[in-house]
Amino acid sequence: MERLDLYKVLEVSKEASQDEIRRSYRRLARKYHPDANPGDKKAEDRFKEIQQAYEVLSKPERRREYDEGPRPFFGSGGTGRPGEAGFGDFSDLLGGFGNLGDIFGQTATAQRTRTPGENITVNVRLSFKDALNGVTTRVGVPVEEACGECGGVGAAPGTTPRTCPECGGRGVQSRDQLFFALSRPCS
Repeated sequence: MERLDLYKVLEVSKEASQDEIRRSYRRLARKYHPDANPGDKKAEDRFKEIQQAYEVLSKPERRREYDEGPRPFFGSGGTGRPGEAGFGDFSDLLGGFGNLGDIFGQTATAQRTRTPGENITVNVRLSFKDALNGVTTRVGVPVEEACGECGGVGAAPGTTPRTCPECGGRGVQSRDQLFFALSRPCS
């Protein structure tokens, strides 16, 4: 199935600002609204497309995901984005279960240890030619350092840190629900 171009649906360029997207959406929504076109099935379908496109492009995070293109998917048929058939990726299917390790009896400490900095993402614009030939470039990366005052323990000098009453210092809140133990990061 061909991917629906949400920018064309809203009649804006890919570089359009959030304000331009909102203005175009309002203009098109008024034009194709079912109340303004009673009994016109094509106008109704166009209105639904406009609604879908605005739902994605009006939110910066969803717009960025859309612009990055299709993600790997589970099963067949697409990415689960508007205008595409499919299931999305495997994590979308299981997203409502929280931490699956806790469901199957593993604790938060048994999870894979993370390398510092592995979750840092940096966007770099490259020309097609540079991408083909390879290029070396410098990028700025924010670095976290231990606090000079407390040494990273989170307590003022001469005092002891207090344990979180919600999670007991584990960083994860758990609750039992029927046959499952659901967990989430501590607030």
